[in-house]
Amino acid sequence: MAQKTRLITTSGTAALLWQTSTGVAPDTAVAPTSGIYRAGTVNDPVPIIIQNQDGTNSVEIGGSGVATGPTGTILLANQSITRNVVGNDSEYVVAVAGTPVVSVEVGRQ
Repeated sequence: MAQKTRLITTSGTAALLWQTSTGVAPDTAVAPTSGIYRAGTVNDPVPIIIQNQDGTNSVEIGGSGVATGPTGTILLANQSITRNVVGNDSEYVVAVAGTPVVSVEVGRQ
């Protein structure tokens, strides 16, 4: 898998950061431009890096119900977090304040 990068401008509503799928029905089709990527297996996880590119505002990341409150994991300004994902999963983002831009990089060398 080549590296795929996506930028998401956040708001007060949860937005999809990434989703993994096998691409086989009934799973969602794989469409990297929309943040849906081919899933890895137990022996071949998909590495994902999430970076808050905002210099001031934090975001929260978590499941589809993530909201400011806190209800998710806080990702501070200019910070990043790495995930190794297998199977079908997803993660969402919501702005704590402002409209921070969050980048997602998926893939392996």
